[in-house]
Amino acid sequence: MSETQKKVSSSYFQLLQTQALATAWKVAKRTGILQALFDGQKDLDTIVTVCGLVQEPTERCLSVLVAAGVVEKYGED
Repeated sequence: MSETQKKVSSSYFQLLQTQALATAWKVAKRTGILQALFDGQKDLDTIVTVCGLVQEPTERCLSVLVAAGVVEKYGED
């Protein structure tokens, strides 16, 4: 792979990460996840219950936010 191809691949990967974060942020804001977290630390089950969400997509959204450093994960919660 040439240097140009490597740069294009890297730029594309960064663009995908940015898009994933923007989408997760939008979903977290729209569903109340961010507000729930602003009100204090909560585990996944509490966020799902408080916001009336489904666990798996909520966990995926939070994983993106954790990977980006927007929220922190403590232990297994």
